[in-house]
Order: sequence, then C-alpha cells, then structure tokens
Amino acid sequence: MAAEYQDLGPRAGNGFADQNNPTGAGNWTVSFPASVLNVQVSIFEVYHIAVNGPGGYILVYRNQDFWDTTNYGGQNSWDPQQPLLVRPGDDLTFYWSIGSGSAPMMTLWLRHATGI
Repeated sequence: MAAEYQDLGPRAGNGFADQNNPTGAGNWTVSFPASVLNVQVSIFEVYHIAVNGPGGYILVYRNQDFWDTTNYGGQNSWDPQQPLLVRPGDDLTFYWSIGSGSAPMMTLWLRHATGI
C-alpha cells in the first residue's frame, strides 16, 4: 500500500556569509533551524528543494551530521531518491563552497506520511 501524504508547505531561506562554513570562512550558508521548520509531527520529509544560488557545490547537514552533497549550487531543483527525514527539533544547514555572487535562496518542500 502506497503512503498518503499531508503537504506541510514550503519553507524559504536566504544565504548569509558564514565565518564557520566548513567549506571556507565567509562562504554562503542557508540555515533552517527547528523554529523555521516548525513541524510538530513525529517525522516528516523534505521531498523537494528548489535552489537559486551562485554556483559551487553544497554540503547538506541534518543537525551536526553530514547527510548529502549536490554538485551544482546554482539554479537547480533537488528531488532526492531518498527524501531527507526530519524530526521536530532538527536543524538543516546547507553550506556552499563559494562566497561570491548573489546570496543563495532555497525553498524546502515538506510532507508527512499519513497512510502508513
């Protein structure tokens, strides 16, 4: 039986120059703290991400754990084979390998499986 999903809507974030970015001091970072994700179900998915950035690559972290990378941090649409599972209280952070150009903008699309 296929899961049914409840759409939890988008969350938008803008990049900032981050002196603690692990790819290089001053490179762009987009952060989605738990207060921005603000979902109160036991587990939910980031099933789609729209990226408009300056290029480079992106490291993806859930809390302090490295989760994934994308090779192109410019305009793209990220639709992972395995959605990123997130729990209330988790933070998501996207670290660009570049600090020049326009600040990146991201939109995360969230959903919750209801029919499991």
